[in-house]
Amino acid sequence: LKRPLTNAERVGLVAHFGSAKFLQLAQLERPEDEQTPGTIPSTGTGQFAGARQFADLCLKAAADHARDPKRIATLISQLYSPQADMRHAARVDLQATGSAGVVACLRALATLDADLATDHQRQRADLLATLAELHPATDAPLLAMLASCHGLLARDLAELAGHLHLSAAIPWLAGLAACAPHDQVRAAARQALAEMNVSSPSPEAMRALVLREIDQRQKDRSTPEQKSALWWSWTPDQGVPDQRVPNQGVPNQGVPAKKQLLSHEVTPKQFKILTLARLSSLLTSCSDPTAAEQQLALIYCLEAIHWPPNPKQIDPKQAVLPPIDQGMIDCGKQLTHSLSADPLSAALAESIRRDQLHAAIAIARQLGQLGDLAALASRVGRPAPLVRALRHPDAELRFAALQAIMQLAPEQSFAGSSYLPEALWAFAKGSGPQEALIVSPLTRRRNLWAGGLRELGYLAIPATTGREALQAAAQSTQLAVILIDASVSRPTAREIHYQLRASTQAGRVPMAIVCAGNPLLKFGRLAATDPLLLAVSQPPDQTRLAKMVEQLQYLADPPLASEAVRLERAEQALDWLAQLLQLPSAIHGNVYQELRRNSHFAEHTLFQPELAASSLRLLEHLGTADSQVKLVDYASDKSLPIENRRQAAAAFAASVEQYGMWLTTKQIRLQYDRYNASESDELQTQQVQGKLLDVIEAR
Repeated sequence: LKRPLTNAERVGLVAHFGSAKFLQLAQLERPEDEQTPGTIPSTGTGQFAGARQFADLCLKAAADHARDPKRIATLISQLYSPQADMRHAARVDLQATGSAGVVACLRALATLDADLATDHQRQRADLLATLAELHPATDAPLLAMLASCHGLLARDLAELAGHLHLSAAIPWLAGLAACAPHDQVRAAARQALAEMNVSSPSPEAMRALVLREIDQRQKDRSTPEQKSALWWSWTPDQGVPDQRVPNQGVPNQGVPAKKQLLSHEVTPKQFKILTLARLSSLLTSCSDPTAAEQQLALIYCLEAIHWPPNPKQIDPKQAVLPPIDQGMIDCGKQLTHSLSADPLSAALAESIRRDQLHAAIAIARQLGQLGDLAALASRVGRPAPLVRALRHPDAELRFAALQAIMQLAPEQSFAGSSYLPEALWAFAKGSGPQEALIVSPLTRRRNLWAGGLRELGYLAIPATTGREALQAAAQSTQLAVILIDASVSRPTAREIHYQLRASTQAGRVPMAIVCAGNPLLKFGRLAATDPLLLAVSQPPDQTRLAKMVEQLQYLADPPLASEAVRLERAEQALDWLAQLLQLPSAIHGNVYQELRRNSHFAEHTLFQPELAASSLRLLEHLGTADSQVKLVDYASDKSLPIENRRQAAAAFAASVEQYGMWLTTKQIRLQYDRYNASESDELQTQQVQGKLLDVIEAR
């Protein structure tokens, strides 16, 4: 313990005595043996003080040495030795390398099989034997390669999967047995299935097997104990990165260099989606897949490709999203660009039904890029899936659908066209701080929660009854958290939960029902059926309230968009409203006449500095009495920037020119009074007031 050892000496000790001895040594140190740094170790029971740290250092040094890439490369080169004893020693040493040895052996196997001019039967046999001895560390990387490889490598991996009786490989073995282009690969896959007592399937039977596996995994609602999972991906060929898609947050879908076997830490949800995407891409591996199979492959591949990345998973040099297989990317791209509006619309409806919203967003964007008005065609008397998406609880999907419809720019009425003004005005007034809805009949409790939430950065909206809560939720566009007191009535907490989940604005907002005693058990059962609901006891102080809000934020999937994103969307929605109001159909009272119904919302954005210019352009084209009053009031407000006031005066002039004068006699007299009162003001203010009067007097 007193001697300063080098890592090489520690490795030598572990090699001489074995790991088991060091594990025993670490167990000899008891808590009372631990000494204060700088003191002399005690005798008797304290003679093993420091043994645990010593053993850990030795075992770590031995593990690092075993996983050293140079050492592993040397061991693999020894597998190619003509001497049998050296090959045997290399295999024994490789067994201690774990996943690092598995990766090196699989890469070496891929390199051997790529060289078709030389016979490497013995080297292949040694590598396969070593991989078999490294089981179960071999299983996950083997599955990743089996899903992406071809040729002799696929043959060798099929043989290995059969030897290991790897049941998880059955779908990919079935795909190779039914559709592989090479006889040797098909024969190896059939032999592997036979070793697991599975008959060789036809292409139709293979696709049925894959569909059953997908349905089974999709229906699996079990919650994994671990918060992360390890995903393996294999890139057989050189990938070419795509260009980053602007303003959509989609990372570059490139792939690493060729022959890369990489592991990535992902969430259990992402692991499930990646598995489903890898399975569904099998459906298109054989010729003539059905429309339903293409649809399923498109949905899951797009869901995997557009899943929000973990920043730790992105290569800063290449902006690559590593977990995605090249096969998933190719499948998603090919189907996306080959399908017309009708099958894409059907895929959008199915992705929403399966709750694969990242795929739904990507499909909605593609429908907008197609420019085919068939995407808005009514089906069996219902609005098209793209139009129905305007009322989906997920804000990202609603905005993607809105963006697509604005790209299509329909000038004729379509089923569900009234959804468009609703969505536009909702996004237009959706900027500002995030809001928290508080529902409780007790004034003291409402005030306590509201104060705590304000400290956390939320704008608190109190409600006394269930009816008030539902009305407040329907009017809010930046609702991030909902807190419900279980004692609320008219309606009850359970009914509030049901109605909010069915609404557009609050359908995916995390909520907590705060209760105590027997109601906690009742609402706990309700929370078990709703992943966005918490049933908690009364939070008595700020600390517990903050912890509960943190739990709710973790449940949000996806969370409320950032304030910057919502501000950008509000500006875009205001510009779209102004754009639609300039169409002849809006002027003559046809399709977009309903845009003026909620024009009072423009006052919500008019006094936000970032949205003032867009709001003034919108008021210019509304052409209502209320909009003209807002323009003259804004232009006359001395506390506002002069440039904005000039823009308001110009917008008022343009509105009067196009729609006529809508000011009343009383409002006109008020404007004369403002002009007379500006006599002592600065010249710029007098010029603005003079321009307003010039417009009024000209009429």
